[in-house]
Amino acid sequence: MDFKLSVLLFVLSLALHSCIPEPDPYPFKAPAIIRAEAQIISDRLTTYIEGWLDGVNPAMIPDSLIPNGIIDAVNFELIHPDSMPSEDVWAWRYAQSINTDSIYSGLPDPNVTYLLLGPSLAPYGSKVHIEGEFPHCRFFSVQITPPLSGEEYTYNKVFGSAEVSIVDVDIDPLPGHINPFRIGADRGAIHRSYHLTFDLEIGDPVALSSGNFAPPYRYPGNTRFGGLIHHQGPWGIDGGFAGITPGNGEWNTGAIWLRYYAPDGEDPTTGIDFPKIWYELADGRRYFIRANFQEFFSRVNRTIPAQESYTNPNPNISVDVGWAKSYGILMNILGGVSLANGWLHPDTSAKIRAVDLGATGRSQFAPPPRNYEAHATINNYASYTGKSIRLDTGEVLVLTGKLPTFPNTRNGLSAMEAAQCRYWSIVGYDNDPFFEAPGSAINSIMDDEVLIDEYRNFMICYSRTEDWPMNASPENGVSWVSWGPTMELGLIMRYVNIADDWEFEYSPNTFHLPWSTGNLASPTFDSTLIFQNWHKGFMNCYLPRVHIMKKAQFEALGNSFQVDDIPILVHDGQYIGLNDALDVPIIASSFTDDDTTFAPLKANDNNFDSYWASQTLSTPEQTEWIQLDLGAERKISGVKLSWNFLAHATAYDLQYSSDATNWTSFFTTQNGNGQNDIVDHLAITGRYVRVLMHRCILFQYQLRNIEVYYPASECLNMPIITSQSSTQQAIDFVIFPNPSSGTIHFKVPLSVNPRQVQVFSSNGSLLMNTAFEPSLQLSLPSGIYFIALEVEGRMVVKRVIITE
Repeated sequence: MDFKLSVLLFVLSLALHSCIPEPDPYPFKAPAIIRAEAQIISDRLTTYIEGWLDGVNPAMIPDSLIPNGIIDAVNFELIHPDSMPSEDVWAWRYAQSINTDSIYSGLPDPNVTYLLLGPSLAPYGSKVHIEGEFPHCRFFSVQITPPLSGEEYTYNKVFGSAEVSIVDVDIDPLPGHINPFRIGADRGAIHRSYHLTFDLEIGDPVALSSGNFAPPYRYPGNTRFGGLIHHQGPWGIDGGFAGITPGNGEWNTGAIWLRYYAPDGEDPTTGIDFPKIWYELADGRRYFIRANFQEFFSRVNRTIPAQESYTNPNPNISVDVGWAKSYGILMNILGGVSLANGWLHPDTSAKIRAVDLGATGRSQFAPPPRNYEAHATINNYASYTGKSIRLDTGEVLVLTGKLPTFPNTRNGLSAMEAAQCRYWSIVGYDNDPFFEAPGSAINSIMDDEVLIDEYRNFMICYSRTEDWPMNASPENGVSWVSWGPTMELGLIMRYVNIADDWEFEYSPNTFHLPWSTGNLASPTFDSTLIFQNWHKGFMNCYLPRVHIMKKAQFEALGNSFQVDDIPILVHDGQYIGLNDALDVPIIASSFTDDDTTFAPLKANDNNFDSYWASQTLSTPEQTEWIQLDLGAERKISGVKLSWNFLAHATAYDLQYSSDATNWTSFFTTQNGNGQNDIVDHLAITGRYVRVLMHRCILFQYQLRNIEVYYPASECLNMPIITSQSSTQQAIDFVIFPNPSSGTIHFKVPLSVNPRQVQVFSSNGSLLMNTAFEPSLQLSLPSGIYFIALEVEGRMVVKRVIITE
C-alpha cells in the first residue's frame, strides 16, 4: 500500500486495544470556511513565488508561509527546475526480494517500486508537470492528492481522501513515441516518453475531473486535477483518539505517487531515470519548491530483522473466517481490531462508521467522492482483501483456488495482452501492533510465481523451513512459500483490475463488491461473499480457501495429488461451520413421537439450537441411525457431530456408502463424551453418510448438528473464463455504438436474461433505473456514463462515451 504507515499503525493499535473511541462530529468545520482558509494560504505562497521570480524575495521560504502540519520535510526553498537533479526530489523504495533479516515496515508489496515526491507543496492555481519514460514493468500509475473540497480530510497523508489517478494505458505518449502498456504495443519500444499535467484547484474533485475521478478511474488524456495543500480535519489539531496520535497541525502538503508493479528483469528502477517534475504559475513561469526530507527518506527505508513469534491463539478468529476487503485504512484497522477482540456487532459497526466519518469525512452513505471505495495512499486500480492467520510450529498452511489470467510480462512478453487482471499477489505481513516495524512484509508470492494446473487451480503451501513437507514441490504442482519466523501474519491479496481489458466477473472491485455488501462495518454487510472460508461466495474459486494441516498429514498425501485431495480444515467451535451438506435430504430410524420439532432435518438446518431426537429407547444399547444423502458421489474430507450433552451416543460408527445398502465404517468409538466430535483429513468417496449409534447415556439420542465437508473439488474442473476482460464480454453483452453521438442500443444473447438497466453519471450518481427490454435504446447527452445491467443477481457494468 504505502511506506508511511508504521508509526500510525502502531499508535492506532495501542489506542484501540481496549475499545473503539468516541467519534469526532462531522463536519469538523464548514467546508466553505476550509476552502476560504486554503485560498488564503495558497495566495500568500503564490505572491511570495512571484516575488522570487521577480528577483525580490530570497529562495528560502519563510516558515510562516508553510502549512503548519508538515512533519516529513523542513527548509522549503524555491529553485529553478533546470538546475534541479530529479533524484533530489523523489523518495523511493525499490522492489526487492524479502529477506527476513532485513525487513521494511508499512505494508509494501515487495514486487513494487514506489516513488513519492518528497516536498509535495505548490499553491492552487499552479500546474504540476511530470515528464518521463514509461517504465519497463507490468503496471504503472501516477496519483496526486485530489482538489480540496473542504468536505474530506486527509490526516498525515494516510487516512482520508483517495488520490486522483492516471493509469498507464490511458496516458498518451509524446509524438513519435509508444505507450507500451496498450494492447498489442511493443513493450520494448525505445521511444517511450510521456508528459502529464495536473491543474491544482480548490473545488469538488468529481466535478472538476469531468469523469476521471470515478470508478473505474479511467479517462483519456494526460491532464488531471489535484491539490497540494490539504486540511487534516480534527485529528490534525487534536490528534486521533483523544490525542494519542499526533496532532501536528490543521494543514499539510499533498502527495504525488508513482508505482511500478513487477519490474521487468532484475532492475527495480525499471530501466528508466527518475521523471522530471516542475510547477508552473498561471502566467506560465516555471519554478519548483524543494525541501529537506532526508529524515523521512531514511526512516521509511530503515530495515530490521523480523521477530520470531509473539502470539497466543485468538478465540475470536475462527478458521471459517475468509477474507475482508479494505474500504479505507482507518476503517480497515477499526474493523480488524474489533474482529480480533470479538466486538464486531451492529452497534460497534455503527461506531466504526462514525469514527471514520469524523476523522476523514468518508462514508458509504455520503455523496461522491466521499463514498468512493478507493482511499488515501492506495493504488486506485487495486482491490485489497486480507485475513489474519496463525501458523504453529509443525503446521503447514495451504491455499487452494484458481488464479486469474494476467499478462506474463516478466517472462519476456513482447507485447501487452488483455487478461482477467493486470497483477495479482498475496503478501504476508507482521500485524503485531507492538512490533517496532508493524506492517512489515514477511513473505510474498505473485502471479507468475504460482504453479497452476490445466484449469488454473493452484496449491500454495506455507511453512517454516524446518517444516517444509517433502512433497510440497513443483513436481506435485505445489508452490512452496517460507512462512518466516513470525507466528501470526495478516495476508493481503491484491487484485489490480483495469476495466475493461484487465477485469472479469469475479474481480473484487467496486462494481462487484461495493461498500454496501462488502464492508465489515456496513449495516447490510453480506458475510457470504468473501468473508467465509469457502468457494461458494461471489468470487467462487478465485477466492483462496485456507487449509491448515500438520506436516505429516500433508506428506501423507504422497505424490501426484491435486487440489481436491487437500482436506478441509474443520472448526471445533460451538457453532455450525461452513457445512457443505447443509439442507441435503436427511432421514433417521425414528424421531420423538413423530414430532417435527425433533425431526431429522433439525440436525442439518443451520440452527445450533435445534436438534434431532430419536424415539425413547427401551434400553441404552438400542441401535438408531441418522443418514444424509449428498446427492452424488462426493470426496469427503471431514465430518463434525455436535451432540446434546445429556443424550449423546457413547458408542457409534460413522459410515459411508454409494448405494445406502453397503456401508463402510470410517470411524468407530466406544468413548463418546458428548462434545464436538471431529473426524477430518479423510480421503473417502461416497454419496451417503450415516451415524450408526449403539449406546447412549440415558434412553435417547440427541444430535444438534451433523456437518459434512468436501475438499476443494468444486474448482477442479471449473471451466476457465476465456474472455479477456469483464463479464459483459464473457456473455457477449454489447452496447453500440460506443462512442455514440447520442443514442445507444443493446445486444444481449438469448441465454442472458437481464432484468434492470441502471445509468450512472461519471460522478457515480444514479440517473436512470428502468426495466430491460430487447428493443431498449437510450438517448443521452454528451458525457461519460456507466451502464449497469442486472444479470443473475449481479450488476454488470460498461463504460459509454457520448460525444456531441
